Amino acid sequence: MGAIRNFNFFVIRAKINDIPLQGMAFTWPNFRDNAAWSRLDRFLISPEFLSFFQKLCQRGLPRSVLDQNQTVLEVPKIDWCPILFHLFNFRLEDTKMIEGVRKGWNNCKAIGSAGGILVDKLKMVKARLKRWNRVNKV
Repeated sequence: MGAIRNFNFFVIRAKINDIPLQGMAFTWPNFRDNAAWSRLDRFLISPEFLSFFQKLCQRGLPRSVLDQNQTVLEVPKIDWCPILFHLFNFRLEDTKMIEGVRKGWNNCKAIGSAGGILVDKLKMVKARLKRWNRVNKV
């Protein structure tokens, strides 16, 4: 019992977190007359790590050939924003296209916050690239 107490003491002193298990309460049944259920697998995560991945979760998987359920640590898909445009590397070989984008970027008179200006300029670049693509069907 001393080893378990020492480990629990370590977890408390290290201030690491046990990520809640989603999808099930336990990961292992003993399949005996005196049924016992336990949560054997855990992910212990530092608060610093959790600050980067706040939606981190531990999910239980359905039991397969093993006598316990496996668990996975995952971050739900993050929707950053709509994709503004796609650019293929071979397009960068055309100096006319690069010069056109550069002129358009420099001539764009967007106002507002830095993020708003960036979005407006990227929208302008997208429109110029679409026009260039229609003219220069590659």
